[in-house]
Amino acid sequence: MIKLKTATIHKYKSIETEQSLDLNADITVLVGLNESGKTSVLEALAKTNYFEPDPAFKFNLSHDYPRREKKKIDKAGITPKAVTSTYTLTDDLRAQIDEDVGTGVFAQADFSTRAEYDNVEAWLDIQTDFNVFIRAQSDKFGLNKAATKALLEIKDLASLQALYEQMPEQNLSALEKYFANSWGWQADPISEYVTRCWLAPHLPKFLYYDEFYSLPSRISIESLQQQTLTQEAQKTAKALFELADINLNEILNADNFEDFKAELEATEVNISEEMFSYWTTNTNLEIQFDIDKTTETDSKGQVQVKEHILDIRVRNNRTRMSLPLKNRSKGFNWFFSFLVWFKKIQEQIHENYILLLDEPGLNLHASAQADLLAFIENLAQDYPVVYTTHSPFMLNQSAMDRVRTVVETEQGTCISTLDKETDKKTLYPLQASMAYGLCQHLFAPKQSYLLVESSKDLVYLQALSSYLKAKGLTGLPAHISIMPVGGLSHIARFNALLNEENAYVGLFAQIPHTPLLKPRLIAYQEFCPQITSASLEDLFSKAEYLKLLHQAYPQHKNLKTTQLKNNKTPVLIQIAAHIDIDSLQMAQMLAQQGQKLTLSKKTLGHWQQLFIRIQQEMGF
Repeated sequence: MIKLKTATIHKYKSIETEQSLDLNADITVLVGLNESGKTSVLEALAKTNYFEPDPAFKFNLSHDYPRREKKKIDKAGITPKAVTSTYTLTDDLRAQIDEDVGTGVFAQADFSTRAEYDNVEAWLDIQTDFNVFIRAQSDKFGLNKAATKALLEIKDLASLQALYEQMPEQNLSALEKYFANSWGWQADPISEYVTRCWLAPHLPKFLYYDEFYSLPSRISIESLQQQTLTQEAQKTAKALFELADINLNEILNADNFEDFKAELEATEVNISEEMFSYWTTNTNLEIQFDIDKTTETDSKGQVQVKEHILDIRVRNNRTRMSLPLKNRSKGFNWFFSFLVWFKKIQEQIHENYILLLDEPGLNLHASAQADLLAFIENLAQDYPVVYTTHSPFMLNQSAMDRVRTVVETEQGTCISTLDKETDKKTLYPLQASMAYGLCQHLFAPKQSYLLVESSKDLVYLQALSSYLKAKGLTGLPAHISIMPVGGLSHIARFNALLNEENAYVGLFAQIPHTPLLKPRLIAYQEFCPQITSASLEDLFSKAEYLKLLHQAYPQHKNLKTTQLKNNKTPVLIQIAAHIDIDSLQMAQMLAQQGQKLTLSKKTLGHWQQLFIRIQQEMGF
């Protein structure tokens, strides 16, 4: 097999300066804003070696060359370069070539081709060692020294045939295929042979797909008989019939369509099984095919067949209703239609393909895009995939090395790598993808969360939980994550991010009168009911908290408990009337003491009650 390593696009549409694209062995992702030139990159690749004859995938100087330079190239009277592609051989193909022509005859690790605007492909710097080839063939066919020496001077088939007449006893006719030089390469028939018989047949072909290839709900079979189909949807429809192995002429001449329906349904089952192994959004759907005909009455009153129709519908087995394919979501239609188009090449197991997908899953929900991404990952095991996107949900966060950025600049479209890109708008999908991945990690299924107001609450809770556990008392279970949310007003946002398998409790100074939130919220006042709007610090005795304060702020050792006489007001509010302190610094001071900390039974009781209450509310 041959792998595409690099494509250098010289000039194509918005690509006005030479741009190189390094491709991964499996998946390459082009990320960029709308109209940045992502589609142009895919088109340029596809036109170098499209998988089937198609006028839409031929280079056209009038349509494809950058407009601002078109007049200049016309006056020059030259055929400009379009794309130079660099390939590498896999070990298995190299072994086959060595077995055929001899080890070391074609020793290049890589080779290149160049597509030009006249759609002629040039093979660049293909080199073979003619002397090594002759020695290998002499050993292979047991040629004598005279024949071997004479062969070193042979450069064409006619000379070989003349030598064969001189030495009929030697097995020189076996070498004719190597000197055929069907492409007429000057003085290098072996390089031509290797290229024509080994490189060209294994060169990757490109299959391009975008939303315009989506199947319509009703397809006129008569229209599919056209020799050249101009509408992408019609091409996909024809691929469906080819996949079902149905002859269009037989349908048009048939009175009964049952056999054809059976073939289509068998094809539908094959495609649907693969589709619904990835489409998890709604598994109650199934595809239904029907073939019918429309009629009209002519001027003589006779009924004539107007056209034959393939009707594609989608049935929901839960609601027992079916709708035309076009009435289902665009995302569903994209997925199904792509599988039809893809199946066109999938059965050709000996061919080498690269899939080019333009904005796949653009109309899919985020969860369905995750399904599509898994599908693409599976495809890439057998077919390299290059796709464009500006959706953060179409990026694999663990494989950002696949990403190439595409940006429109004053010099035209520029292709870059992620580490070199500076355009903030282009990088936004990647940043959003990473943020989403972080949220998915934070809000993992079956994880429990304790939502608190600030980071100082987190420090206190962690420190006191460890302290109590070391004394054989109840603390927080290890699988509870403490998350500061910045205040009670933000809890609704976090509630939306948590999934059904998450257990969570909010711990705050005040609880709003909201019945839906109340069962999941705990107020500190529950453990010191005499204090209105109690805070976490009120779980300590005033003397113990002042001891911590004196350690953190030695300059305020003159502050005494006698100055904090109000038993109904939170201690922090009373302290603030005398001095300013950093409550986070206080929490850190306590955490640093660890097990050296000395707390009264009353304080320990408050904290243990709190930890028990949290676990009860979480259902432990």
